[in-house]
Amino acid sequence: MTPRILPEFVRQAGNIRKVDDIWNVHRSSTDRGSPKTNIEGHQLYVPFEDEARAECIRAHEMMHIRLSPTDLNPWIKRKKATADSLMLAEECRINEVLQQQGFDPETHLYDETDEIIAHRFAKQKNLEGVIRIVAATHGTATHQEVLEKIRQGSAEAGDTSIHEGAVDLSKTIKEVLHAYRHMLTSDRPLGRSKSKRMTRGFLASEKLAMVLDQYKSIAKEGGKIPNFNRKAYADEGIQPEAKYGELVNGNAKLTRIHNGNIGKVRMASDVGRSPRRIGRLLTDPYRRIFDRTKRKSGGVVLIDWSGSMSLSSKDILTILKHAPGATIAAYAHPNGSKGIPNFWVLAKDGKMVSDLPEKHGCGNGVDGPALRWALKSRRFTNEMVLWVCDGAVTDGQNDGFYPNLAEEARALVKVGKVVMKKCMEDAVDFLKRVAQGTASPIGPVLVGHLSE
Repeated sequence: MTPRILPEFVRQAGNIRKVDDIWNVHRSSTDRGSPKTNIEGHQLYVPFEDEARAECIRAHEMMHIRLSPTDLNPWIKRKKATADSLMLAEECRINEVLQQQGFDPETHLYDETDEIIAHRFAKQKNLEGVIRIVAATHGTATHQEVLEKIRQGSAEAGDTSIHEGAVDLSKTIKEVLHAYRHMLTSDRPLGRSKSKRMTRGFLASEKLAMVLDQYKSIAKEGGKIPNFNRKAYADEGIQPEAKYGELVNGNAKLTRIHNGNIGKVRMASDVGRSPRRIGRLLTDPYRRIFDRTKRKSGGVVLIDWSGSMSLSSKDILTILKHAPGATIAAYAHPNGSKGIPNFWVLAKDGKMVSDLPEKHGCGNGVDGPALRWALKSRRFTNEMVLWVCDGAVTDGQNDGFYPNLAEEARALVKVGKVVMKKCMEDAVDFLKRVAQGTASPIGPVLVGHLSE
């Protein structure tokens, strides 16, 4: 019996699929490359069998219709990642989303030829091929078998670093997907882009594609798949030169007063020298007739405002509600730019912006300098510094991930006792718990790549 496959019912806000879409559904085998989706041409090729494997393949292709961009060209023109890596990364994202939605691609999505191909690539020392097969099978039933075949092939080739790099890449892909888990299913248009074909969800795929391109580039240049869990590659000179961009302050007028208590406040106490609240002897069962001074501050909140992170004026108000008197700053860097504003103070000393300033880029780029600014802006040594960032720090030139920059940011977090949260929801929840006294405002707390 042929299962009902209705791709015309699938909707995506980002691509604005039309109500009268007509799709042609064709029968395919379950072999890799046979099932496919042509979103622009409304052609769907899937197996019709009534079994778990076929059902998982159909779900995979339907998820492409639901989330994948109709056209990759706008993303390719950004020149952040190659088309090949974008497509590989999108496969990883779709498999991760399937897992989240209750399907089980890690059990039912497999191809018998994957292990043979992986073994051949490793034995031939085809590093790009190894990188591609690791990425192509991530989140599928054959992924662990592929890594095992790469181990066997690399042993036969006399180069165990191939397997070590493949394992490291597998872990990195998992970490990147986890870092952007809050936006994997988003079909909202990207930032203020007028292009309805560019969604926030695919931005996660672009970030992962940049990582894949970095692995390919370093492997081609140095003859080894990089293992970012070890520092040897930086010492051997294989890692490309990378550094943060320069911090450029933008104009953000603090014209709005918010109700926050800053500075020092007096509080009733049951110990002291001079009884200033003698009237409490009759009304307070604890007889708190003395005064004590307490420093009141919401701390410093630094927000990664890159394309992968969202921010609104409402978010600023929410932070100030739970952390009155906080200093709030955000950063977003245009890749490769100089002199263009990439950093804004959004709240300070009881004032905040009425409207968010216009940002000029979607990259990170200045994570390190922005974090140093936050640490220097503390009013006292142990004041809380909260960094809302997914942990994927990047350089200022091409928004790429580099171990030396991650190591620098990690050191700053540890020395400054910074608390990191991956998204605004986690940050607000943390501030609530700090205000209630159920969470410590002192770190370090590391997330994402920085926690490795």
